[in-house]
Amino acid sequence: MTCNCIYMGDDAPDLITINYENTEGYTIKKLYTQCGKITHVYNNPEFPFKEGYIGQETAQFELQNTFYAGVEIEGIGHVTFNGSLTFRACPKVIDWGAENE
Repeated sequence: MTCNCIYMGDDAPDLITINYENTEGYTIKKLYTQCGKITHVYNNPEFPFKEGYIGQETAQFELQNTFYAGVEIEGIGHVTFNGSLTFRACPKVIDWGAENE
């Protein structure tokens, strides 16, 4: 897994890349990702997979964040990927809701 740096409150598309080599030819039914309070579930993912977050989600991140992922494999069940990815989310610096007066 790899990650870029972000700011809290900013959109972060394609923040994390998940590479899973399915050499066994398993049918991957779902991909689960979890970072802090935020969990995403994707049906029939294809790898490499790009995980991203919208501004309302990144606003909930901490300065230091740990990302985990796992899959649901047909006929086997839930399998958590070994390891994790830790990244920093810099404090918000721009008020995106501000308007000029």
